[in-house]
Amino acid sequence: MRLLLYIAFLVSCTAFSQQTIEICGDTKSFTYYTQSDIASSIEWYINGAYYYGEEIIVNWDEPGTYEIIATAIASDCPSIPQTYTVVVIECDPLLYWVPNTFTPNGDEFNTTWGPVFNGPYDAADFHLIVLNRWGNLIWESWNAAARWDGNYDGYPVHDGVYTWVIDFGLLDTDERKKLQGHVTILK
Repeated sequence: MRLLLYIAFLVSCTAFSQQTIEICGDTKSFTYYTQSDIASSIEWYINGAYYYGEEIIVNWDEPGTYEIIATAIASDCPSIPQTYTVVVIECDPLLYWVPNTFTPNGDEFNTTWGPVFNGPYDAADFHLIVLNRWGNLIWESWNAAARWDGNYDGYPVHDGVYTWVIDFGLLDTDERKKLQGHVTILK
């Protein structure tokens, strides 16, 4: 006779079916536990090994896709195994920040705009354009340190949202990155 048991994965008191973890050269620990609607013991299967108990603590330190399988066992009858997928990714060594707003109003605060990079990007292989809402080019730079002052052809642009596109290479590889987003001008 086979008993059907309800079993659900819980991480930090919230049910999920998949989790993505980003590691940056470190180890992250998570506690996984289950709930069953009847008294049972729990059998866990992860990374080729079995564990028993109400909860398990897993240390994630290698990128990959992993499955945690839990089976509740009551009166020698196993439940339908429940699977929880964990995707572990390595963080991108390239860190960047592109502000979404600036105020070129002459008050000496936040009057220019441009991206900030930290990581292995190639400053000599950099291109940035800013477009207005009609797709017209209003500012362009080949210098990663250059900043836009909110002017076009020597005149201040109107308040509003402008699209930017950054294209650059990474050091020590042939990889290219293309980023895009919006910046809002407030005066």
